[in-house]
Amino acid sequence: MGKTGLLNLAGRMMRIFCAGISASSINPSWTQVASLASSQDLMIRVNSIVQDFGRTKGTAVIFSTSVSLPTSPRRLFDHLRDMNSRKWNDVQELVYVIQGNDPRNRVSIIQADPGLGMAGTLFVQESYMDSAGSYFVVYSHVDKLVLSNVLNGANPELVTMMPSGFAILPDGMPSSDDDVGGGGSGSILTIAYYMVVTLTGNPLFIPDNTMDVFKQLIANTVTDIENAVLHNNA
Repeated sequence: MGKTGLLNLAGRMMRIFCAGISASSINPSWTQVASLASSQDLMIRVNSIVQDFGRTKGTAVIFSTSVSLPTSPRRLFDHLRDMNSRKWNDVQELVYVIQGNDPRNRVSIIQADPGLGMAGTLFVQESYMDSAGSYFVVYSHVDKLVLSNVLNGANPELVTMMPSGFAILPDGMPSSDDDVGGGGSGSILTIAYYMVVTLTGNPLFIPDNTMDVFKQLIANTVTDIENAVLHNNA
């Protein structure tokens, strides 16, 4: 029961993430709100959540950017699926379920250091790659009690999730250090953060100070990844 509940919860998390970063007739349009220092465009999608089981009421904000990196998708994937490498210090993988034959395709329950003010929170993370050469690392915080209920048979569709993460696609000709989907000599990395914020007045208007936080978070994430993977890229 516990394994099935965890996999169902992770599947729902991945669906929310992919739906959030994709364009469709039911999603509000992406809006370019800024150009970052390294020339990436910061895109934002805002949607007012009135009533939706498993989602927090408020204003859902997804902000995202894409960047081309001269490193293979597999190397980038291996870097991003390790939460410690993403500067999430003092995290511990409590349990994991491997999907298929490759141990990198896995769903994990991860605990952060309680001293960081997250004593009642766990993270569910799924790292996934397919034969077409697409790679995903998606995660969401989940209340510890709620997660325990899901592992014991509760409906995962009623769990509040705000998945953030990374999607990686190959950018170039196949290279020798990629063993799935041809990989590529370079990567196109999409970074997306999902937040629900409480706003006064117009629920679809994001004030400048909140936008500054979003821009700084995205810019810092891009810089950290570039420094880590490009510095070590042979």
